[in-house]
Amino acid sequence: MGMEPEMYWVVGPNTDVGKTTLAVAVISVLGGAGRKTVGFKPYGARKFVDIIDLDYRGLPEGISKVFGQDAVRLASVSNVTSLDDIDLIAPVASICYPEYRNVLVVRAGSRITRNAEFFKGRSAVQLEKRADYKRILEELGVQDWLDFKETGVSFPDVPLLGRSKVEDCYRHLLKTKDIDTVVCEGAGKFLPFWGEKRVVNHIFLIQRNEIYFFKDINLKIDLDASKLLPVQNILKVLRQKTHRKAFLPFSRMQMHDTVAREAVEGLLRNTL
Repeated sequence: MGMEPEMYWVVGPNTDVGKTTLAVAVISVLGGAGRKTVGFKPYGARKFVDIIDLDYRGLPEGISKVFGQDAVRLASVSNVTSLDDIDLIAPVASICYPEYRNVLVVRAGSRITRNAEFFKGRSAVQLEKRADYKRILEELGVQDWLDFKETGVSFPDVPLLGRSKVEDCYRHLLKTKDIDTVVCEGAGKFLPFWGEKRVVNHIFLIQRNEIYFFKDINLKIDLDASKLLPVQNILKVLRQKTHRKAFLPFSRMQMHDTVAREAVEGLLRNTL
């Protein structure tokens, strides 16, 4: 294997702040500049109610509803990957109910690398008594959730289940695809780090209504990989670094793909 690809991180200190929209824009701009760019989201989470309310419609036929739009968008926008690679790009996915800290089920690994395992949390055990829960699982095509191994893990502890599997999926992408750049997205307010120590070349931080771009930051991350750690852990380091900044609309509804791409193009101008 050749050199490690250049790595961009997209992080934010909260959930639903636009990280995926920003990551999709970064992948699109880099791809448009001739970079062979893949998206990667090592740890992701969706609320069960959001899957039911938002993700039933708009997903390609044959794609499991539990992947959600985030993984679909990351897989589709790249000039290197397709929807066939979706569980490599999002190797660990948690479904949570009613809040992110309460894990219903976790998929760790990929069908492609043949290392996928499934686990269910205590919330799932409680819901199994409800007929409507079983009906929804059947409609989603994941009724076999009921047979998964029980675990009391909460979302920040998910690396205990999936750390080596994330590394396997990442290495498989590098082995089978012609990649020179990775855009790695965090999970909610957590850093997108997993397993091996690696250099993060550039960081996009989306916070409130601003995007900060830290070019050539080349952070060597050394974290406890047994637990996801909050973005707050590196904010003090970032504040001391040179950066470019772009302002975004105050409404998240206005933070659409075109706006994000224009912001990223401005931040990356004269750098590619």
